[in-house]
Amino acid sequence: MTQAEAAAETTVGGLAVVLDPTDPANVECPFPLYRQLRTSAPVAYIEAHDFYMVSTYESCMEVLRNPATFRQWDGDEMFEAGQGPPLGRPSNWSPEVRAAMEGAYRPVSTLVNANPPRHTRYRKLATSLFSARRTAGAMDGRMHEIVHALIDWFPNSGEVDFVEAIAVPFPIRVISEILGFPAEQYPTFKRWTDSAMVAIAGGVETERLVRAAHDLAEFQRYLLEIVDKRRQEPTDDVVGHLANATVPDADGPRLLTPEETIGLGLHLLTGGAETTTNLLGSLLHRITTEPGLLDQVRADPAVVPTVIEETLRMDSPFQALFRRTTEAVTLARVDLPAGAKVLVSFGSANRDERQFDHSEEFRLGRSGGSHIAFGFGTHFCLGAPLARSEALIATQAIVDRLAGLRAKPGGQIVQHEHAFLRGLRTFDIQYDAVLPRPASAGC
Repeated sequence: MTQAEAAAETTVGGLAVVLDPTDPANVECPFPLYRQLRTSAPVAYIEAHDFYMVSTYESCMEVLRNPATFRQWDGDEMFEAGQGPPLGRPSNWSPEVRAAMEGAYRPVSTLVNANPPRHTRYRKLATSLFSARRTAGAMDGRMHEIVHALIDWFPNSGEVDFVEAIAVPFPIRVISEILGFPAEQYPTFKRWTDSAMVAIAGGVETERLVRAAHDLAEFQRYLLEIVDKRRQEPTDDVVGHLANATVPDADGPRLLTPEETIGLGLHLLTGGAETTTNLLGSLLHRITTEPGLLDQVRADPAVVPTVIEETLRMDSPFQALFRRTTEAVTLARVDLPAGAKVLVSFGSANRDERQFDHSEEFRLGRSGGSHIAFGFGTHFCLGAPLARSEALIATQAIVDRLAGLRAKPGGQIVQHEHAFLRGLRTFDIQYDAVLPRPASAGC
């Protein structure tokens, strides 16, 4: 087996592993695939989709440190005509998706899939809009209030689906308030963020793509209506500032176009919700299933930030993102042509045994390199401080208030269906009693 090529299937630990990250078995559990690739093909050509998958920490960092050669790419060319997502190329849309997108805007690339100088322009704007002053710092008290209010609705004892009860509503309510949306409408916002992931990533049946297109158009109308109001009556929230923000142009500063406004707004809403939802589910699953970890967290709350970082490393919410080469380049002794499609696997890099001792084990007090769950360099996640704050506050509240907390024996644990995301869609927990809010909750 060469560095760049691998058979369509191999065996790891006695199990057959399909060398395709989008295979359903690998979506459910990608780690055997990652181990195989790190060992035998750190830069592997995935023939089924015509891209190179980068799996080692060293090679992933080489890509991330060189954005001029490895530029952002949205992965749209993976789809055949009639199968493309609503936010992909119109030439790949099915007739049904085309009809659903009639009259809708196609947001321009602003952050995740943009490159300099476009990315630089929008990154500077987004950084000012999404500063700690308006997010993690300013929302500390409200985040405590929101999560405790959600716990107040729990039955006095019994069980809940943690994802449905906390991991979904908590971050979507927080980001809604930050943006300036009415937080009580969070079920609608969650529907939009779910559809946004489908609209970006595709890979589902036509009926689901059509629903995503309709939801996308609905979000656009909603956002642009609010932006119009904020331009008439400015407010001190993110959308209020977004509505009146300017970007440099040939003729001087100008307001954002509808397409730019939608691109940034959609990114902030989905990025502020999806990553944290995935992190929260994985985090509580680790706390309730790793032997002795819940006792450690209860005995010493100061250990929670370390638990969060180790969960980010082992269960990175974003498992991978695409790049594309601008010129011929050699990566891990593999020659890539100009225009090669490259999948950077954060999830595999964060479990690389060359970078992390006992990399497949959950260990606190780990020394060595830092994980790249939030990316690296010019595209490092803007919302990382907020996600960490939400995870800390939610974990402390759940552990403090649910006596007898445990994962439900035999309960449902359903992983995310997206190939390049990792998080729980369902996670049943049990507890013996809901304790009163602590006085320090500040509610």
